[in-house]
Amino acid sequence: MTNLLSTDCALKLRQLLVLLSMFSMTSVLSSCGATSQFSDAAPPVAGAVENSSTEETAIDESSTAENAETALPPTPEQETIETIAKIEPSLAVRATSCLLCHAQVKGAIMTDLGGGEKTSSIYLGGQTAMSWSSMNLNGKVIVPKKKIANTWIRELVEGLVATSNPVEEVTTLKIKYPSAALIRASAQLSGAISAKGLPSGITQQSNGFVEISGNLNCSGDIAISGFLHLKSLSLTTTNGCRIYVTGNIFVSGGIKQTGGALRNIQLVSASGIYLEMDSGDISARATHMKGQGQDSSFDNLLTTAVQQAASISSLANNRSTNGTGGTSFERILVNAPIVQSRAQGLFKGFVIADFAAFRIGSLQFEFDPVFKDVPLITLTGLNNSIEVKK
Repeated sequence: MTNLLSTDCALKLRQLLVLLSMFSMTSVLSSCGATSQFSDAAPPVAGAVENSSTEETAIDESSTAENAETALPPTPEQETIETIAKIEPSLAVRATSCLLCHAQVKGAIMTDLGGGEKTSSIYLGGQTAMSWSSMNLNGKVIVPKKKIANTWIRELVEGLVATSNPVEEVTTLKIKYPSAALIRASAQLSGAISAKGLPSGITQQSNGFVEISGNLNCSGDIAISGFLHLKSLSLTTTNGCRIYVTGNIFVSGGIKQTGGALRNIQLVSASGIYLEMDSGDISARATHMKGQGQDSSFDNLLTTAVQQAASISSLANNRSTNGTGGTSFERILVNAPIVQSRAQGLFKGFVIADFAAFRIGSLQFEFDPVFKDVPLITLTGLNNSIEVKK
């Protein structure tokens, strides 16, 4: 029957299955053979049909027409899910000035250049020709129907990209991240230093630090009020592992994934995410970036990242130093106010950030289609991270 479905119908079916899996979720995590209190139920099987009589499955044309007339419109979150599946964005970043130089981007870019709310150089620096002209984009640019200083954002971007890269407007584009308070409330965390869903044998230190090293079985949610180091992670997951952290997330030694066809990892932080950067890298980037944000909150986030990184003795990097290789990240979604990386190689997934900076000259971004078929940022709500309305 799938051969008879149109592209739109197939897309709607996939999105329906995703939503059903979201509602059926019981949030479980398994680690090293042990099961904790959160894990996704098995995702619904496409094409599965419950036993029913011919009379029950017969189509009543009059009732079908009536239901079509009274069908409820999609919720804002459903509309965001559907739009992401159609647009296939690899990047949703407000401040693009440090991200696009010499980048290879396969998939749409979503940006509002700060939307007029943020006017510092790292946001409006995204308008400079240098940031865009050195980029190789195989896709479109999605912007909100909004003005900055009396000029439509679409017009600003059209003056920067090649004519082969269309610029499309949407009525709503909000690129966000959940607050620490929202993460705690959504996970029902009891205090400033607490966690839920941690694997057996993993404990949280008195300063809030958690390190997960090596093997991890996770099909569900982990929530941490503190900060996290993922060290040489070897993840086994069926429908995805979603990790929410109030502090910073540091990743070193790469992430390997095994499991089902829907395996993926989603990292969500209220502070920042750092890929393959040791404490020296993070400190140097902070020194360079301080004072370029919209206000003191940006500098405060950088200062906290430097302090937390310095306290992790095992923090290292796994990036190539000879320019011929490095660490690739695939089936990964990252969402934070600041996302930074020094890794070389492919990033195949979805970046949602206020500000992002990767390794100049080694930037390869591609949307991973797994994020069309799995639940996205379910604990805190997808629309607290990104909201799109066509």
